[in-house]
Amino acid sequence: MNAAPNERRHWPRYRAKSGTLLFNESTFAEIINISKGGVFCTYLSAYDERCPPVRLINLINTQTRTSFPAIPCVDLNYQEPGADMPLARFRKSRLRFIPASESFRRDLHRFIETIIADPV
Repeated sequence: MNAAPNERRHWPRYRAKSGTLLFNESTFAEIINISKGGVFCTYLSAYDERCPPVRLINLINTQTRTSFPAIPCVDLNYQEPGADMPLARFRKSRLRFIPASESFRRDLHRFIETIIADPV
């Protein structure tokens, strides 16, 4: 991949296929784009909801009814782009995957290959 001089990503980004979601114990999110190194997603949160850092996520492909559970990650940052609704706001979050082992990483990459669509 030919990266721009300030680009920190190691993997190309892709749009996820329709019906691919990210979730954990408190959030269901729509994936904006994904790479083998991380994910960028959007979700709704209540105005008064505190957003603790995300440390573990699951990916689900609703079309094939398959999932990849318990992916450790680092919550790089989130933003509130300003598109608010009366009782909630949209948040966008960037997460970096931190697989515990090489076999876990290989399995995660294989799953990601099944859910990617077009390059970003």
